Amino acid sequence: MTLGPLTNIATALRHYPEFFDDLKKIIMMGGTLTPFAGFLMNRIFFEKINNKTFVSEFNFYQDPIATKEVIEYQTMTPRIEMGLDICCRTVFKKEHLKRIESVDKPIPQFIAKYLKFWLNLWKIFLKGGFYPFDTFVPIYLIKPELFKSANLFLNVETNPIPAKLSILKGRRDNSAPITYCTDFVDSRAKEEFMEILVSNLI
Repeated sequence: MTLGPLTNIATALRHYPEFFDDLKKIIMMGGTLTPFAGFLMNRIFFEKINNKTFVSEFNFYQDPIATKEVIEYQTMTPRIEMGLDICCRTVFKKEHLKRIESVDKPIPQFIAKYLKFWLNLWKIFLKGGFYPFDTFVPIYLIKPELFKSANLFLNVETNPIPAKLSILKGRRDNSAPITYCTDFVDSRAKEEFMEILVSNLI
């Protein structure tokens, strides 16, 4: 599971090219194919070229070369990507915090303390809550059937737009596509996602 830039994964591949062969799968939180999703969080990563606006997601933007190496690597090891497209589809709200706060145990109380901080921080970005980005990765492992996905071969730019993703027309030889999660299968799946998230924090 990767919840940040792909620097360590790319470094492992450079030193040990068979690295992916020893993994059952790799699930990444990063990237976006939808400019609107990127706008909600990543205003500072906008690039303008010929009066067209593009966006890169924070994790991948931090090391676009590593992102390119991992995303475009020729491997049959399954790679699942949870981009901003799916991660901006649900919001952690005060009602979820109240459920956690109601449990009088040390760990839920510790978690609730820091969730308050995130709710307050995100008031400048989003009214009513915050996007639980990284939690999509472990919850995918628990219940992948909650998500819609598309099998895509992706290209990664390093210049002039660092870590901008685009869909490759055709296939990449000797490689499985990226399973790119785009949405929940339906509204009930979104509700179940939040129930799994909250119930695992109390």
